[in-house]
This record gives sequence, C-alpha cells and structure tokens, in this order.
Amino acid sequence: MKNALRLALIAIGFCALTNCRDANVTSDPVPVEAAPFKPPAFDETGLRQLDAGMRDLVRSGQVANVSYGLSKNGAVVSQGFHGTLAPADTTQVTADTPYRINQMTQPITAMALLMLYEEGKFSLDDPVSKFLPELTALNVMTGTGRNRPAPRPPTMRELFHHTAGFGYGGGRPHPVHQAFDKAGVLSAVSSTQMVERVAAIPLLYDPGTDWSYSIASDVQGAVVERLSGQSLGDFMKARIFDPLGMATTGFVVSADAAAKMPVVTAHNGTSLIIADATTTRYTPAGVGFHHGGDGLVSTLNDYRKFADLLANSGAINGKVYLKPETFKLMTTNGVALSSIEPGAPEKRLPYGAGYGFSIGTVEDVKAFGGLAPNGTLYWPGALGTWFWADPVNQISFVGLVQTQTPLKSDPFKQSSILVYRALTLDALLENKANDPFAP
Repeated sequence: MKNALRLALIAIGFCALTNCRDANVTSDPVPVEAAPFKPPAFDETGLRQLDAGMRDLVRSGQVANVSYGLSKNGAVVSQGFHGTLAPADTTQVTADTPYRINQMTQPITAMALLMLYEEGKFSLDDPVSKFLPELTALNVMTGTGRNRPAPRPPTMRELFHHTAGFGYGGGRPHPVHQAFDKAGVLSAVSSTQMVERVAAIPLLYDPGTDWSYSIASDVQGAVVERLSGQSLGDFMKARIFDPLGMATTGFVVSADAAAKMPVVTAHNGTSLIIADATTTRYTPAGVGFHHGGDGLVSTLNDYRKFADLLANSGAINGKVYLKPETFKLMTTNGVALSSIEPGAPEKRLPYGAGYGFSIGTVEDVKAFGGLAPNGTLYWPGALGTWFWADPVNQISFVGLVQTQTPLKSDPFKQSSILVYRALTLDALLENKANDPFAP
C-alpha cells in the first residue's frame, strides 16, 4: 500500500503541465506559510537514481559535463561531477570548476540590495529616480508606436518585482526590446552608462501595471553601487561571498580560473559541438561593468552555499544575512497568473509559478510540475544552469551545465522528482510538508 501511494505521487509529478501563462500584478499576494517539518532520511537507492539521472545528461550527449549538489540543513547530502571541460578534453569537472551562472546572479543582486534596505537606505515605495536621477522623466511606448510621459517613475518595489516597465533586448521583437539591442545597453562600459541608455528608451507599460522580465536586476545593481559607494562585485564579496565562504565567485576571474572554465556546447542535431570557448568576458579587461542581471562566475562548492542560505530562510551557520521579515518580502509572490495571450513570451511565467524579488516561486506545484513543494524558490541561467531552494524542508539543489541547446527535460522538475523520490517513504507519510499533493 505504501509503495502504491509513493508511486502515485511520483506519477502525478511526471504528468504535471509545463506550458506558460501571462503574469499580472496583484496588490495583495498571499504568502506561503511553512509547515512544521521532521528531518527526513534519504534513501541510498534514491540517491543513486538521482546521480544516474544527472549523469545521463552527459551519457545521452546533451552536454559535455554536469556538476550537481543536494543539501539538507546546510549539509551536503549528495553531489556528483560527470564529464569533461570540453567534448574532446580529458579534464574532469570538479566541485571547484568555475561555471558561467548567468541569470542565477539575479537573486544575489536582490539580496545585496535588500541588505541596504535593512540599513534604512531606502523604502520600497521610494521612486528609483531618487537614487538614479537619470530615470526621472521616463516615457511609455503606446500601441501606436508613439511615446507619452510615464505617469510616475517606477518604485523600488516594482524594480524588485520586474513590474517597473523596462525592456531587456535579447533579440525579442517588441520595439522596446529592439531599442535595447540597438543602444547596446548590456555592452555599456559602466553602470552609469547603462542607466543613461535605459533612460533614453521608453517603458513597455506604466510602472506597476504588468510584469515583464527585464533589465531591472541590472538597474538594482546600479542602485547598490550608488548607495554603497562600492562596485557591485566588491559589495557582494564583502557582504555575501566572504561571509559564506564563496571564495571563487565573482564577476572577474583569474587567468588560472579562466583556464578551468568549461566550454559552452550546443547540439547540432547529430553531435555535440563547441559553441563558445572564450572566457575573456570574465577577465579584468573584458568586464565593462558588474551586471546585476547576468555576469557572475561560480562553482558548485560556492553556489550551493547561497542556495543553502535561501533554503534556511536567510540565516545559516549562526549568521543572519536577511531578517525574517525581509526574507519573507524577497520570497513572497508579487504577481498573479491570468489567461494566455499569444505573442508576449517575455510576459509569461511557467504554470503554477510566481515571482518574488528577482526570484521565482512555486505557488501551485500541481500546475508547476516536479515534486518541490509550494514555497520553493528557483531560478535558471541562460546556459542551462539551475538551482532551487525549499525553505519548508531546508533542502537545496544546484545543477551546473554549459549549453546553448535546451535540455530535453526541464532540469528543475527532473531533479526535484528525483530528490523527493529519494526521501524515505516513512518521511513522506509522517510529514505532509513533503507531499505537495496533500489537501
């Protein structure tokens, strides 16, 4: 009977929906309350299946390598390192292999800015222009393609939630995104130049009226620099990386670290090829400014410490990085899902997902898929990296790959199914916090 129940739970997770919905602002988001939790035991067979599932990413030819780590209560439960730095290389990846983590930078940027919030440097309802006066007189692009003045500047809260109205670029078809690409916003040589270029481009919509994945995290980084008087990287190092022991994480890497970075691969339909072997972007001469939205290099050993911090609600090893009330602000969904409207993929979050302060939140695990419960935090990187942190059960997972070709299965869902399957059945039955399908 117990085995039947467990198999039924797993089957439901595999069959969850994976399409997307649009996201709109909600004025009264409902926080997810953590249930009491009994420490679970992990089944060794389940952990071997987890390792096999990760190793199969390499064996199936999808990527050249994968590094992964599973933690509980800040302690490593399981980790694995499979594959080599390049398809034809013989150098194995390790816990200290530096990966480009891209957008997994964003939650760290949000935490850095929230540390300044706790110091009273700003309030969430302050206009962003109070700290970046270049953004005082913004325009909004209308449906006719013409601009009109924005009714007000976006607030700091809207900057965190990506509801400020900014575009991002990246080849997307909307004229605002095209203007970002044309202006070279992300290739600016300083955060000040980046903000100036953003100020010259109209908003997608009035601040606070919609959600769109945007340049907001880079703008957050610029605010950190203005308020602290430090570069974003120096602030992160002093306040987050050094205290957590993230010794090899940063926007700039040494020549030795650059030589140990895996190449970026892609699949051409028949075989794995090298798509990008350059590392100059991360050397001192190649870093224009510290991008709050995309730019950190990290290792499995390092990033799991940040994921563990999130899984432990902002405090770990006796040190509080964010107060409980601030952590709740960061991790509470600030958008609501509505019906699908074709043609606006930049305005979509996955089914069952919400969005806190520059981090994704699982709001409805049945719709989201996988087995990580409601309240789980997550975010991916553009080159296939991913992480998730479950504060309800103090479990975190980090997966690192380097690919321009999407993985065949959603890595968040696959890894969460394997992880929660590895919990012993007794632990699942004794604590419904581990049963995302319990009423």
